[in-house]
Amino acid sequence: MRLLEYRQDLFGRGYWVTSGNKHYEEGRERECPPIRMRRLIEWDAPCNCFNDLVESLRFNYNLNEGTKEEHLEKYASILLGKSPEWIITGFQVTVGEVYVDLYNTKTDNTSFFSLEADEYGFDLRFEVPYADDRPCAIYDVRIEGVKTEKADARTTVTENINNVRREIEFFRKPGTRNEIYIEVTEYADI
Repeated sequence: MRLLEYRQDLFGRGYWVTSGNKHYEEGRERECPPIRMRRLIEWDAPCNCFNDLVESLRFNYNLNEGTKEEHLEKYASILLGKSPEWIITGFQVTVGEVYVDLYNTKTDNTSFFSLEADEYGFDLRFEVPYADDRPCAIYDVRIEGVKTEKADARTTVTENINNVRREIEFFRKPGTRNEIYIEVTEYADI
């Protein structure tokens, strides 16, 4: 086994995972196999219960296309698995928040929502398929609860890809809101 620890600044999309093999600016969502998003509960048992996360939903919306409540209903329906035409094609993790990229297989539209930490936090598992027959890459995202608006939610990702496990912790640079860095502990050949 090899152990490696390092720190790295993030820029651009920062920490972003997609199920496609194209750069995010190429816009090839229809070629991406769907990513499965699950909740992690006690003992790391995955489940599909997202009801309590509806209040953590954040999204952009256009008042010309409906009210805020109508948009909330749309994204809640997607989150709760009631709109199967919408698939997850990628996700981005930052301090206290996960952005989820969506693709509509019927209309060819794309969208996204985010889940933001509240006082309880949440744990998610993303199962990202490969184009060949290898097992899915597993990304466990833990965002711990925040007690005040000024506090940052402790945010970690544990990647399990092939024979490598990475434990990644996200931080804001002091005195900034948008400058992020990560500290990584990587275990290889496990």
